[in-house]
Amino acid sequence: MKILFPVALFLTAFLISCASPKPLIGTEGYSEIKESTIFSGEVSVNLYSAHKLDTVESSIEYMFYDNANLPYQDSVNRIIKEYIAGVVSDGGGVTEQDSQLNVEYIEKAINEFRDAYYSEMDLYEEDEYFGGVWSTETTASILEGKSNYVGISFFNWNYSGGAHGNSWSEERLIDLKTGRELKLSDFFTDLVELSSIAEVIFRTDQEIPVNVSTEDAGFWFENGLFHLNENFVFNGESIDFLYNQYEIAPYAAGMIYLSIPMDKIQHLLKREVD
Repeated sequence: MKILFPVALFLTAFLISCASPKPLIGTEGYSEIKESTIFSGEVSVNLYSAHKLDTVESSIEYMFYDNANLPYQDSVNRIIKEYIAGVVSDGGGVTEQDSQLNVEYIEKAINEFRDAYYSEMDLYEEDEYFGGVWSTETTASILEGKSNYVGISFFNWNYSGGAHGNSWSEERLIDLKTGRELKLSDFFTDLVELSSIAEVIFRTDQEIPVNVSTEDAGFWFENGLFHLNENFVFNGESIDFLYNQYEIAPYAAGMIYLSIPMDKIQHLLKREVD
């Protein structure tokens, strides 16, 4: 079985970070909007082991729209806010605050992750906590410059006890006019044909014979039937999909990457992509 791991390729076009918050002006490729301001930066904390013999840094690299005044900017900020909150507290805690996404919110989020770790240690008697130092490395990035949508890219590596940490990578596309999140059905006329084309490539990549089911080959597709997920991005000459750890295969399989050349599916497009 051939497992592909080019996560860096899936993320490189999206990840931008800097040491302190500062505005970035992004207007190239936009014909219907005026300049927009993006803030980017990083917050971090150091977490210590029970006896303070070890320390591990946790961080959140972020981008968000300052004073979002267009539908798509508001949608992007909301999605980034929900994602960050989910990473640090499984959707609770900071998400309960009726506040705008800003640097203070992100600082509260990373501190909430820190506090959850120390609260976990407090449940144990001295010398009984052996869960390891928690850690999270989170990136939330915005990609502008597309003709009719803006991209959001997420990456997270998280360890909060157990045998190993877990990674997660996700791409979201937001319509510039409406602020609505775009799905495969917004770009393609026939998802059945799209999936059929994709399955041929997937089987070739994973070296699965035509007469062998994906289930027998060790994959966890629902009902044993191959399907595309909604974690995709357009990269010029291809549309690229990423299946995260545990999504369709065991942890040891890692992240599984699927790239479909645009010339194989161009006839199915119903919306401009770039």
